[in-house]
Amino acid sequence: MGLLGRQTLAAENLKPLKELPEGSKRVVVLVLDFTDCLLCHQTQLSGLTALKVRLLQARGYNVLVLRYNDITGLKKLQQIRTLSAKLQNLLQG
Repeated sequence: MGLLGRQTLAAENLKPLKELPEGSKRVVVLVLDFTDCLLCHQTQLSGLTALKVRLLQARGYNVLVLRYNDITGLKKLQQIRTLSAKLQNLLQG
């Protein structure tokens, strides 16, 4: 029995329901504001945000984490280039 009397699912049952075409990947873009990161450590995520990332990864998603200050204040073309570079790094790694 799991939390509140619900049955827990095995990790292998956490795969997405729909099948993807061969060669494609599932991507989630998670945009974080300053409350989603620990204020004293800009490189660490808060516990709730880290849990969200782990749960999404367990479901088979590639998680692209963007901090609000990564793209805030940039011109549109520079925002697109930044997002494109981060997405390429995620998909290649």
